[in-house]
Amino acid sequence: MSHFYFCKLSDRIEELKHLRYLDLIFSLYTDSRRPISFPKSLSNLILLQTLIVGEYDEESFLEVVIKLVNLRCLDKGDVFKGTAVGLGTLSSLQFLPTFVVGDSQKRRYGTLNELKDLNLQGKLEILQLNRVTDVALESQDVNLKEKRFLQSLTLDWYFDYTDIRNSDSLQLLENLQPHHNLKQLEVRYYPGKRFPDWLSLLTNVVHITLFELRNCSCLPPLERLRSLKSLVINCLRKLEYIYLEDGFAVTFFPSLEELILLACPVLRGWRRRGDDINDSKNSHNHSLSLSFPPLSKLRILLCPKLICMPTFPNVKDLDLAGSSVKPLIATLNTAASTCSVDSSSFVAPLCMLKQFHISDSLNLQKGWMQNLTSLESLRIVWCQSETLEGFETGLPDDINCLPSLRQITIESSTNLKALPDWIFNLSSLQHLIIHHYLNLASLPEGMTRLTNLKILQVSHCPLLIEECRSETSAVSRRIAHIPEIILRNF
Repeated sequence: MSHFYFCKLSDRIEELKHLRYLDLIFSLYTDSRRPISFPKSLSNLILLQTLIVGEYDEESFLEVVIKLVNLRCLDKGDVFKGTAVGLGTLSSLQFLPTFVVGDSQKRRYGTLNELKDLNLQGKLEILQLNRVTDVALESQDVNLKEKRFLQSLTLDWYFDYTDIRNSDSLQLLENLQPHHNLKQLEVRYYPGKRFPDWLSLLTNVVHITLFELRNCSCLPPLERLRSLKSLVINCLRKLEYIYLEDGFAVTFFPSLEELILLACPVLRGWRRRGDDINDSKNSHNHSLSLSFPPLSKLRILLCPKLICMPTFPNVKDLDLAGSSVKPLIATLNTAASTCSVDSSSFVAPLCMLKQFHISDSLNLQKGWMQNLTSLESLRIVWCQSETLEGFETGLPDDINCLPSLRQITIESSTNLKALPDWIFNLSSLQHLIIHHYLNLASLPEGMTRLTNLKILQVSHCPLLIEECRSETSAVSRRIAHIPEIILRNF
């Protein structure tokens, strides 16, 4: 039963004695601000297997839910209200998408130990871990490492910046060790300085996301995780190196396809080697000896100090913004023999790159684009000067080495006054996007050479848009051959 609208649940709901499924998340409404109460008679629905709720009166809900002995799935939308004491007695419960740690001062809330005997499957989010006050008492019997059917686990401390002892947070995370069958792990707002060893023992994990770990300065070795396909490291503001050197792994991310490094302002490199953290030359040389052969998608955003990392010669989707171009240059200088997953074949570095976004990157070596024969989409964000001179020095002498390029997006600020001439030599170009050129007032005669151009988009370029709309302007004549022209003032 779902999507029935009423003000409150009737006591007569117990008459639906054969009810198996009850979805109330879109069913209840009230004219007041008071939450909806659950009648005690609801607990008589002993055959109920699935209960989904949204806003509710906490006290009445906690009293009822622990009596639904055949409940298999409990999904409650409120991420702030704690989980009922006694929930662990629901031996049939298999799907619990969200477990919210309650205020330990209120006896009606259960601790993490309620999870001990539940045979959970699928996805589990444990929220408000910052509310745990006695780690040993509240979490020593969680027993997640025995839940072999659990596929996805999220551990969230919420954005509570209350001081917490590092030893307590580390022990709590240690107690939350999942089974090695886990496929997806996300850790958010963890306040500890380091991770327990179990993170590098998840041999079947496919996706790992680490978000806003404000005190974490290094990670355990993840390169041994043979099944890992996606790694997201987001807002680790004290992370200087991904991890400290502790021996050489036989394999190096054999399955990693996606790597996202976002907003890590002091991140300097992949590994720190030697006794001195300032031994940057040693660390740099060692990082360059490593490579990500399977990596196809790479995002490095707002990591300005990251200058050394393993090369990524086979990447297909690259986003480099607010960060150093040194990892890109190092990859371009990679010997062709090291770029292929199959050592019997030889390919040039970045020859498989299809989508490339680069922002404010200067000092690119001449001819750096000559290998980009598969490039289909190029996005340039430039705010530094009136021209793309720093970018153009990297262009090859023969722009036709980009035979696959179909779309170019150029974004700027008030400074850029003219489009670069090389764009008009791209005979394969079909889609040109120009955004945020406040001082750009014209398009050159070269536009007529773009005979395959099908779409021209111009937005937030007031002077240029005015010229495009004028039927008598030179710009209007130069773009008359383009089938679709989109002009926006925002």
